[in-house]
Amino acid sequence: MCFGRFEFTIAHYSSGFFEDRFGSCGRSQCGVLEIVQQLRTTFNSGKTRDVDFRLNQLKALLRCYEENTAEMANVLAADLRKHKQEAHLLEIEFILNDLRNTLYNLREWVKPEKPEKSLVNVMDGVYIYKDPYGVVLVIGAWNYPLQLTLVPVAAAIAAGNCVVIKPSEVAPASAKFIAETLPKYLSQVRFFRAVCFAFT
Repeated sequence: MCFGRFEFTIAHYSSGFFEDRFGSCGRSQCGVLEIVQQLRTTFNSGKTRDVDFRLNQLKALLRCYEENTAEMANVLAADLRKHKQEAHLLEIEFILNDLRNTLYNLREWVKPEKPEKSLVNVMDGVYIYKDPYGVVLVIGAWNYPLQLTLVPVAAAIAAGNCVVIKPSEVAPASAKFIAETLPKYLSQVRFFRAVCFAFT
């Protein structure tokens, strides 16, 4: 297993490309299954279930966004010709505020809930525990390439999941920003991967 790598793959589809790269099973089975298996192994290690680990990753993500707001505006201008004010108002500030809210409320959100008891379980201790799913897929959209990709990524990390990030191939500058910037800030433990397939 490889630690500390954030893999970003851009594949241009042509006849035989996936067979050459991944063998006869093609893109949908071999490559993706290997990525998911590596992330499941990381999740099963229990590292991402720790609330302090999640908070540290989210704080690092917030620092990443705060230190790279100008770059985020530039990639949005390159991909969608968004003006700086529009980029800040509709994407960057939204991402920052959502992440700050998540950081503020995370400890409260992970506490077990104690629902009301009915006659059937009046003598029992009833709790609802919030457990992570394991590995989640976040698929980015082209029209808000940062907001609709990074907000669900932060939510998945907050929930204690490992994440496969699939940025939109229609917004290549944003996808490249995600692939090159996130690994500089997040933990060396492999709990996220970005995969982008561009069909031409």
